Amino acid sequence: MKTKILLFALCLLVVGAQAQTTKKKKKKSVKTAKHSSVKGSKVSNGSLVNDPNLANKKIDSTGTDMVWNNAASDSTVMDGAYVAKDFLNNKVTPYPALREADVMYRKRIWREIDVREKMNKFLTYPRQPLIDVLMDHIKAGELTAYYATSQGPKDNGDEFKKAYKKLSEFSTSTGGGKEKIQIADIKDPNSGVMKDSVVEKAFDAGSIVAYRIKEDWIFDKQRSVFEPRIIGLAPVVAQLNTNGDTIGTRALFWVYYPEARNVLAHAQVFNRHSDGTNLSFDDVFIKRMFSSYIIKESNVDDVPLKNYAHVKNQLDALLEGERVKKDLMNYESDLWEY
Repeated sequence: MKTKILLFALCLLVVGAQAQTTKKKKKKSVKTAKHSSVKGSKVSNGSLVNDPNLANKKIDSTGTDMVWNNAASDSTVMDGAYVAKDFLNNKVTPYPALREADVMYRKRIWREIDVREKMNKFLTYPRQPLIDVLMDHIKAGELTAYYATSQGPKDNGDEFKKAYKKLSEFSTSTGGGKEKIQIADIKDPNSGVMKDSVVEKAFDAGSIVAYRIKEDWIFDKQRSVFEPRIIGLAPVVAQLNTNGDTIGTRALFWVYYPEARNVLAHAQVFNRHSDGTNLSFDDVFIKRMFSSYIIKESNVDDVPLKNYAHVKNQLDALLEGERVKKDLMNYESDLWEY
């Protein structure tokens, strides 16, 4: 009997010990959970704000600024739905080989692309206008700029006879460079004394009103193709008189287009129809995706269309340009028989 009582008492002690151990484990787990939630919270004005992501953030001593350790770097963020084409890896598509013996017809044409026309607005796109592409590569020494002024009695200023050798000369001729102005004395601005000061004058890209193209229209009998080959490209600005009125236009400088293709092929053009076309400036000029009008053709007097005897005004000059364009198209159509 005593043995049974002792066994019963021993069982009660074992069961009590196990119950106490289980209770301690539960208290410990609750304490750990509370500790982790407090670690991922931010104390603000004496209150707890639960935020499990705050465990990866650092809070400064004032508690007003946070730095995310797990934030992605700027270089890893893709701005778009897909990886866009890298224009720096573009390669210029070379012209087909052309022999002089295969040229059955050649006509030199000068035309202007007015940037104020809707179809030509891509040339003045604020993020990457054509003038910035040309100026940046000229200043970097990657593209040669030629004088647009006559270098002799038998030169019209568009024959690539004289290149700019110094950046200062190029900047001055395009309206930039250094300029001397009068400013008030810094030490005593209220004295009314003015002093000379030299400032850097920036080029005004908004002064560009057009681009002038010199090209050859050629019929290649070997390929049976009648096509244009652009020879030169020049930005054009308005000429103003003393009253600020426009009296004409002038070319700033010329670039040799076969050389400029290596630069223009790496600059993307804005396409108003689709952002996914991936067109470069070289593509636009080669594919003739612009609006222009003819200002001169090769003639016996070597004068522009506006100086023809029967041309009395600007409208007559435009109509004469349309006549030249029609003659070119008629020549091509007359080559074939149906």
